[in-house]
Amino acid sequence: MQHRSRPYPPGSYPPGHWMQRTIPLPIRWDSLLCPAKSVWTGFASFCIFLLIFYSSKGVARPALIDNLDSPTLAFRLAPEHREAKLLEHDRVSDRAQFGRQAERIVLHSPADSPAALLYQFPKAPVIDELRMAVWVMSNRPGVRLDARVTLPRTNDPATKIPYQVTIRGTSTTQTGNWQKITLDQVPERLARQARVARLQYDHPLDERGAYIQELLLTLPGSKQPVELLVDRIEIEGVLQPSQGDSTIVQVSASAPLATPRASAGQAETYPQTGRQAPSGQPVLPSPRPVPPRIPRIIQWQGEPFAYLAKLGFNAIAMQRPASLQEMAKAQALGLSLICPPPTPDNIQAGILTNDFAPVIAWDLGSLESNDDLETASFVKNLLTRHDPDPQRQTIINPNRFVHEASRIADILLLGRPTLGTGMPLGDYATWLIRRKRLSRPGTPIWLQLDTEGVPGTSALRLETATAGEFASVTSRQRLATQVALAATLKTQGFYFTSYTPLTSKDPPTRSRALSLELTNLRIGLIEPWLASGKLITAARSNDPQLTAAVLQVERSFLMVPFRWHPAKPSAPNKPHRLDEPVSFLVPGVPESCDVYFLTPAGASRLRHRRVTGGIRIFFDNRIPDGFVLFTEDGRAFSSVARYIQQQSDRTTQRTRDLAELRLQQILPRYRTLSTPGAVPIQPWIRSTQILIEQCDTLLTQGNIEIAYQRAVTANRLLDEMDLTFARASGQHELRNASTSALAASPSFRGHPTSRPAAGARQLAPLSPASQNRSATLLETSFENITEFQQSGWHPQQLPTRGLTTAVRLSPDSPYQGSFCLELEVQPTGPMPPVVATSPVWVSSAPVRVRAGEKVEIRGMVRVPQRLTGSVDGLQIFDSLGGMPLAIRFQQTGSWQPFRVVRVAPTDTEMTITFALSGLGKAQIDQVSVRQLPVRHLQATRPPAPRLSPAR
Repeated sequence: MQHRSRPYPPGSYPPGHWMQRTIPLPIRWDSLLCPAKSVWTGFASFCIFLLIFYSSKGVARPALIDNLDSPTLAFRLAPEHREAKLLEHDRVSDRAQFGRQAERIVLHSPADSPAALLYQFPKAPVIDELRMAVWVMSNRPGVRLDARVTLPRTNDPATKIPYQVTIRGTSTTQTGNWQKITLDQVPERLARQARVARLQYDHPLDERGAYIQELLLTLPGSKQPVELLVDRIEIEGVLQPSQGDSTIVQVSASAPLATPRASAGQAETYPQTGRQAPSGQPVLPSPRPVPPRIPRIIQWQGEPFAYLAKLGFNAIAMQRPASLQEMAKAQALGLSLICPPPTPDNIQAGILTNDFAPVIAWDLGSLESNDDLETASFVKNLLTRHDPDPQRQTIINPNRFVHEASRIADILLLGRPTLGTGMPLGDYATWLIRRKRLSRPGTPIWLQLDTEGVPGTSALRLETATAGEFASVTSRQRLATQVALAATLKTQGFYFTSYTPLTSKDPPTRSRALSLELTNLRIGLIEPWLASGKLITAARSNDPQLTAAVLQVERSFLMVPFRWHPAKPSAPNKPHRLDEPVSFLVPGVPESCDVYFLTPAGASRLRHRRVTGGIRIFFDNRIPDGFVLFTEDGRAFSSVARYIQQQSDRTTQRTRDLAELRLQQILPRYRTLSTPGAVPIQPWIRSTQILIEQCDTLLTQGNIEIAYQRAVTANRLLDEMDLTFARASGQHELRNASTSALAASPSFRGHPTSRPAAGARQLAPLSPASQNRSATLLETSFENITEFQQSGWHPQQLPTRGLTTAVRLSPDSPYQGSFCLELEVQPTGPMPPVVATSPVWVSSAPVRVRAGEKVEIRGMVRVPQRLTGSVDGLQIFDSLGGMPLAIRFQQTGSWQPFRVVRVAPTDTEMTITFALSGLGKAQIDQVSVRQLPVRHLQATRPPAPRLSPAR
């Protein structure tokens, strides 16, 4: 994986420099659902906040970090441990965990006498947010992090100085490895230790105003010397020293802070985003923005950041390292960034400063080979040592090596191109679950959602998908289904792929932008359940195509319904009628719960009753884009209602605009049909126009919820028209064969045709005259191994633990002749439940094609037994369409033909690949590639009738 180098010289903090970062406040669900008990309580809290903000300049929880890179040694032997002897004490650079150096201490202490190393820093008040951590490595376990707490209101009668109490933290458990030992919950630890001290001291101890100024690393005594390496001291809850005082005080998160001092070479490159600190004071970086609870990420294609934020995205994914200007814009808008890290040389040179604060995750790329795996591991180790922000995460898209990727990165990005591929949602859900199962338990998952087709395959995909998936731009309904699927997988982030700018003015891009904005509004509505909810059960419906997942947060339950397959269009002569009412049986929900139907534009109660097995809820019509909330606490509904009140106008207007924009695209598509009258969609169009007009009237009257229902119904009618157009357009294009197509052809003469694979369609064979005029580019019958090798076919086998693979010419029931090509994958031990990738595949020799040429790929395939371990089975694809447009076979029984027609976009070389992704065997025979004559068809379609405006 390569990254483009940064255009500015590297820079780092001065040796021994303290850095400050903001610690995000923990977001509690009860604080979201439980507002103040009374108006007076809320008003008093607000007044207290204003008083603190204006009197003490606010409160915040940054952290101080010392990488121990200064030439001055930071630790010293505690004076009370006189038995211990310090043998060696220096700084080393070859064993540092962070920064450039680590501090090395070698000491000896008697076996019955532990030793302590003392580290001093400015006074830190004892508060709930105070937390300390130190990275250490030792040749003996048991190195413990302690702290001395000073009680300024209580004097020791013997020394007449403030009394000190030692509190204890965690200790190391390993040797020879870096470990992080921590000390948190300081007030609670101090209270427990103070109770013990009162019994021993027999004197009242006043804990008010307590502070910490010394950290202790306590080492166990031993007969042999103890070697200790220390690196990176982190103290959270301690803030900027006030001028003229060594006490660390709290400052507001919005108070201006200085950026790191730049070197002379950086003075003109690094923008100063804050004020300079007073002379003699440490320079503290700008506070790190709080990362989003549920990232809504868009793949950046040069759009203005403000426009993407307006669409509801809170994070932007870049394909290159972000510039300083881009990071400053993102921070000003409250956006987070995901981008590749700088080059390894720049990382080691110290280029990572707090200017990278908006970056919440480093993108380590995708894993395609062993080299990618080694590169990602190497870059991850560099970031662990040199990144000043230990909370910044790493993300990998593991096309292969899922388990290995989960050991390297903090987050896995799961997903694959699905738009127009014909893969059913159930198979895609199975693929995601299996990929997640391959990762380490507890690894966070971000789900990748398609918003448009992969570049270069839109025209090809238009002819390969099943009905309802012909559009090259994703629909609002499809995105809503994928969001519901993400809820069942406990996805913690949404990564929307995008290959063209969302700022384009063409209708498909405008529809895509509106669909994405509505999707972000839906995610915002259920964000608390996505962030901290627990999947408890699934709800059953009286419609077999409808299902739902139920998430729980405390005493609130959220049901997320979704449909596994596109809904069938209603009768064209009755487009305005709604489907029959549906109901759900929801188990595990208390009977005392109130039931609400939620959309980003409104909320209403649902009919429900207690039955055997749970609560049955009833819908008066087909379920639109909504959720069901079960709660025993009215305050939970109040919190959700506030969000709806803020977003209802925007949601309704965007839904209405989307319906109008889609309606404007209907007539051009209607004219593309050879016989427009054969598809009576005029009643649909008129009904949609009426619904949009009713929505406008209701919006003028302020009736937002009913207006939203009209807009949703209009989009539902448009969805049904899309299904109808897909079937009609597909039949027309297959009859004319004027563009590229992917389908299963009928059987050859004398051989029965088995059932075609999912997503495949029948194509009429070419006439003999057409076949004679076609030029053969490749023809293989797999009869001779020498001829097979010399013709350019080459097998590839990926070594996979627990699997054995084979590629051979088999005499077992060939389609024609004596042999056929056979691929096989079998387990060597217990059968693995998941096959992560294709262990074996065979590719043909490249054939030259010219721009505009139509090429036909034919062959026969046989999968006698169902392939297991993967939803992909046997994949057949060419280099023009790529793997997203592959034909997939799980089982055929007897021999089955396949046919692929492509139009070459440019002068290039084309290959054919057969990849076996499951356990079992598959056979291929009689593969050929032919050049077809291109017919220039004249447009003879009658003009579409004009439609009068709705009345």
